[in-house]
Amino acid sequence: MEKQLWYTLLAMLAASPAVLVNRALALRGEDWLATATVRYCWAVIMLSGVVRLQFGPTAAKQLTALFRQHQNFWILWCLINGPLLYVSCVYLTTQAPAWVVSTLWNCNLPVAIAVMSVFRQPLSKRSTFPLIVMFFGVVMISAEHVRAVGGGWHELFRLWPVLIVLVFEALGNQLYQDASTARKNRVVWVPAINEGIGKSIHAWLLILYAMAIPQMAVWQLFHPAMPTLVQVRYTGVVVFFTVVVSGYFWALARREAGTSSHRFGLLHASPAVGIVVTLIGEVTVLHAPWPGSLGLGGMVAIAAGFFIYLRSP
Repeated sequence: MEKQLWYTLLAMLAASPAVLVNRALALRGEDWLATATVRYCWAVIMLSGVVRLQFGPTAAKQLTALFRQHQNFWILWCLINGPLLYVSCVYLTTQAPAWVVSTLWNCNLPVAIAVMSVFRQPLSKRSTFPLIVMFFGVVMISAEHVRAVGGGWHELFRLWPVLIVLVFEALGNQLYQDASTARKNRVVWVPAINEGIGKSIHAWLLILYAMAIPQMAVWQLFHPAMPTLVQVRYTGVVVFFTVVVSGYFWALARREAGTSSHRFGLLHASPAVGIVVTLIGEVTVLHAPWPGSLGLGGMVAIAAGFFIYLRSP
C-alpha cells in the first residue's frame, strides 16, 4: 500500500493548484465558463500529443475502434464525467475560497461508500469509520464558511453544484476502476477495458474531453464569453499538471489498488491532502485570511480521518 500512497499523494499535489488558479481567475473577474471551456480545449490538444507518443501514428485509429467497441459505456461514462462535473467546480470558486472548495470535494465520501456497496465492492466497518470522521470535518468547515460570510445556513445553497460534484465524481471513479481492472464481480453491464490503448488513462481522458467539446459549445450559446490571454495561459499550465501529470500518477495509484476495496477507498480519501496545499497557496499567494477555529478544527478532523484510514486494515 506504500507505493499506492505515494502515487496518490503525487497525483493530489499535481492536481491541487487547479482550484487555486481557478479562484485567482475568479477574483480577477474572469468568466468562469470561459475558464472551463479553455481547459477542455487545452486538454484535447495535450492528450492528443501524449496518446500519439504512447501508441504511435495509429493512435487515432485505435482510439476510434475502442470507442465503437464499447460505445454505450463510453457515452454513459462521459456524461457522468462530462462538463457538468468540472464546470461545477469552476463555478464554486466564484462563490467560496479555494480551500473551502477543495474541502467540499470530500463531501463525496458518504456517496462513495454507498456507490462502492452498490457496485459490489463494499468497505469494511473499520475502513468506513475514518471516512465518516473526515466527512464531519467537512461539516465543520462548512459551518466556518457560513460564519465567515456572516449569513445563515442558507448561504450554503449558493454552493449547490457540490451536490453534482460529489455524486458524479464517486460514480465516475467506480466505473473507471471496474472497467480498467476488469474486476470479476463487477456489475454485468460494465465492460473490461484494460487491453491495448484501453490501458492508458490518457486515452480514457482524451475520449472524455473530446466528447465534452460539443457540449461546451452548446453551453457557450447560452452563456457566451470569450477567454482572455490570462485565462488561456494559466489554464494551459493547470491542464498540464492536473490532466497529464496527475493523470499519470492516478493511473499508477489505481493500478496498485487493483480490486481491493480498502485500497480503492484510499483514492476517495486522498483529496484531504489537497486541502493543505490549497490553503497554504491561498494564504500566501492570494493573501486570504487564515480560517477560524471551526475551519482549522475541520481540517484537523479530515487529516486525522485520513491517517486513521491508512492504519486500518
